[in-house]
Amino acid sequence: MIAIYYTALPLPLTDTKFVDLLSSFPKNEQRKILSIKNRHYRSASLVGKVLLWEGLKSLIGNNFNFEIKADHWGRPHLKQELDFNITHTGSYIAVAISENNRLGIDIEEIKPINLTDFQNYFHKDEWTIIQNASDPQSLFFDYWTAKEAIIKADGRGLHLNLADVKLQNKAGKLKHKQWQLRQLNLFDDCKLHIAYNNAASAIKLYHIVI
Repeated sequence: MIAIYYTALPLPLTDTKFVDLLSSFPKNEQRKILSIKNRHYRSASLVGKVLLWEGLKSLIGNNFNFEIKADHWGRPHLKQELDFNITHTGSYIAVAISENNRLGIDIEEIKPINLTDFQNYFHKDEWTIIQNASDPQSLFFDYWTAKEAIIKADGRGLHLNLADVKLQNKAGKLKHKQWQLRQLNLFDDCKLHIAYNNAASAIKLYHIVI
């Protein structure tokens, strides 16, 4: 099962709200959040960890050690036998958690962009489909979030290129590894995909008010 916790709120947070939320975390996690220089991203990181905290309490109870480590690729992980991934764009934040999946999640706010700037991130046939779509920009963000979700699930980050991901009808392949894909419509003006490796997984959604 995959649990997704999501919220939308104005960012950056007010100073009072930020301090109030930050105070619930262990000192080492507070230091990590405070080390982020950009105020908007600092708030988004904090809200993402609040969602993760709420999700862990719901899934495994209050008796857990909230400590996020990073593997040798820099991918965050918990001591518990759980995988998680956090994403945010604008004022929207979402966290995916699973006990039996390696997963990645990506959300992007739909906004005008010059599509030709991104052509090199797509296979030739993918780019042709985007160009010929009735709404090329909407389809671009569909494909982009699907590829990003797979990259994040894989965990090697900047060592990979979005062009390495080949999309295949609600699935994707990266370096000979197959990933399942699910698109979720959590917010009207965003695109969101989740990638995971267990095809039988159910997905449950939880809207959290912060």
